[in-house]
Amino acid sequence: MKKGKIYEFDPILYPRLLWIVKGSGDFVREHFRKKGGDELTEDDVDMRYVDSWVCKCERKSDNRLGIVFFFDTGLEAKQLVHECYHALTAFVSEINADLPDYDSDGMEEFAAYLIEWIFDCCWKVKQGKVK
Repeated sequence: MKKGKIYEFDPILYPRLLWIVKGSGDFVREHFRKKGGDELTEDDVDMRYVDSWVCKCERKSDNRLGIVFFFDTGLEAKQLVHECYHALTAFVSEINADLPDYDSDGMEEFAAYLIEWIFDCCWKVKQGKVK
């Protein structure tokens, strides 16, 4: 069994979980597969060239669907925000919605709140404020 830690967050309003994972790519592959059932490959979780990645996945233990956000704790805030946007688009695509534009009379608020929540979850993990 590979070493690592999975932090689970439930957005309540959205039908997917957010899993923030610290550990190796092998640890991620041990616990998750791609949405649809295909196994994650070594290339999918290759951290030699990136510090983080986001993927729509299923948890192997119970087939729950969610978004895996895998990052190194040394990730800078600007990189974290970049990946949070990818997580946001993954959540939005899971509910078959589109990201509204700025001039949509406030309809973009759901996306602003969701990305804020994603960032807050990641920041708490990065700062060691969750167990």
